[in-house]
Amino acid sequence: EREDWIAAADPPSEELVWLLGPEALDWVEERAGSRWDPESRALATTGFFVLRGRDTTRGDHALIRCGPHGALSGGHAHADALAIDLSLAGRPLLIDPGTASYTDPELRGWFRSSAAHNTVTLGGASSSEPSGPFGWSTKASSRLRAWRALRLVDFFEGEHDGFRRLGAGLSHERSVLYVRSGYWVVRDRIGVGAGEREPRAHFNFAPGLSVEPDDRTLRVLDADGAPFATITALGASTWEPCPGRAAPAYGRVLPAEAWAARSDRPSEVVSGIDGVAEIVTLISREGLPLEPIAESAGAAWRIGERGDLLVLTSRGRRTLTTDPGIETDFEWVWARRGSGRGWSAAFAHAGRRLRLAGGAPLELSETAGSIYVEGSGDASAPDLHVESPSPEVGTVVAAWFRDL
Repeated sequence: EREDWIAAADPPSEELVWLLGPEALDWVEERAGSRWDPESRALATTGFFVLRGRDTTRGDHALIRCGPHGALSGGHAHADALAIDLSLAGRPLLIDPGTASYTDPELRGWFRSSAAHNTVTLGGASSSEPSGPFGWSTKASSRLRAWRALRLVDFFEGEHDGFRRLGAGLSHERSVLYVRSGYWVVRDRIGVGAGEREPRAHFNFAPGLSVEPDDRTLRVLDADGAPFATITALGASTWEPCPGRAAPAYGRVLPAEAWAARSDRPSEVVSGIDGVAEIVTLISREGLPLEPIAESAGAAWRIGERGDLLVLTSRGRRTLTTDPGIETDFEWVWARRGSGRGWSAAFAHAGRRLRLAGGAPLELSETAGSIYVEGSGDASAPDLHVESPSPEVGTVVAAWFRDL
């Protein structure tokens, strides 16, 4: 009786008749005009987080896993902590590979591994260690750190402890910023400790897609050879091909492309704490403009036709760029200019201070989890929408934004 589900599932599937009888087709037809308003959702109990575009014609969405390692004993679980699956315009781009076999040890092992999912390995190790076809000797425990579903952006941040079995200080934290105009920023912080373990962020592509590497960018083509998407490594990361497969049904294995971004040096993408490697990737449709504007004491880029500003800093460090004049200790900053000279929206996570080009600094008395402010970008129309940890912080943020 969920009319929004009817709209999203059009046309009806064969299973509808098997489960509810032929009269269900008439019931669905009567509600064919139902409206579907897609929303991003946090399904915290099961650990699934859905980041979705609100334009039903585009069909952009991602699914991130940050929860229990399977049900009960985890016999059917995979080592997919913090994995992201992603579709653009209703077409799969990054996929979960499925399950190919329970009895073939090689297939069973690979399809359960972290490398087979869109997540991170450390020195080739998965987040959880299997023991037999349905058992695990270690299980990663995932924890949500932040979740915000906002009008123009969504933000997710989570971590897992699966690499601690390999040594003290080994960890994986993933943050994802989704900008609804059509791009995604995935930031992986990997505690590599004092060892030589190489972190890799894996990307497994849907069957039928082909990948052409071009320096820091992977250009993804569809089955007809037409441009479909790009994935760009922002910083000192190197792309390398990996074994790839997909099982659309049990017992059926298809060839598929897989690539990994390898962090060349710890703390290279964003200067930060020793022993912490960062891999940052930008996922978008083909042809999205991208301009680096600082990659030294922090990292900053202009993205898209509107020249959105993206700034990343390391935890506990401040970045200062003279062009375009940004100063912040927020770990994440995203801002968009309006039609006039001002800014129309800004999002910042984990910090206290922010100065955008041409404006006074925002100074908070304590570190804020996330702040979001949106206006018209026109000083003559100062109405704002503000989301912040408290009304007091919201008042400060609104006053700052109006003065930009």
